[in-house]
Amino acid sequence: MLTLPEARADYTGCAPGVKGKGETTRTQDTINPKHDFSPYSSQEDLEDLALFLMYGTLDMRTLIDHKAKRPTRGGLTSRKATYRVCASCHGEDGRAINFLTPDNPEYVGTLANENPQEVLHKIRNGQPGNFVMPGFSFLLPSQLQDLLAYLQTLPKE
Repeated sequence: MLTLPEARADYTGCAPGVKGKGETTRTQDTINPKHDFSPYSSQEDLEDLALFLMYGTLDMRTLIDHKAKRPTRGGLTSRKATYRVCASCHGEDGRAINFLTPDNPEYVGTLANENPQEVLHKIRNGQPGNFVMPGFSFLLPSQLQDLLAYLQTLPKE
């Protein structure tokens, strides 16, 4: 059984046995049925997954001021250079892809200002179910902040 000292009670329950601060249990009440992978994975795989979720992900709270919805830092020099890769699909002004409708447009600039956490998550991990938007997990936290700072300068409409 896996014991993780930093385990949080709000984890989704994909790894049976992880519960609360350092507690472990195998009871069904700790497993979210929508995220129970135990029939498909070994205990070792589930423990690896739990460790990845705890230590292999990036805490966006360290990158974004949540009240201001702005990066906690953002460089002026490299952000546009990083966006060049994004621009191949999203366009130079970020409006080549409209995520909603012509009457109610939503562009990269819109999302970057309204929900910067979601934008950074999708940049880092890709768009679920969409192989066109890959994840760029190799970007450093400082590059993500630079990129977000640039995206927030793009048109919202």
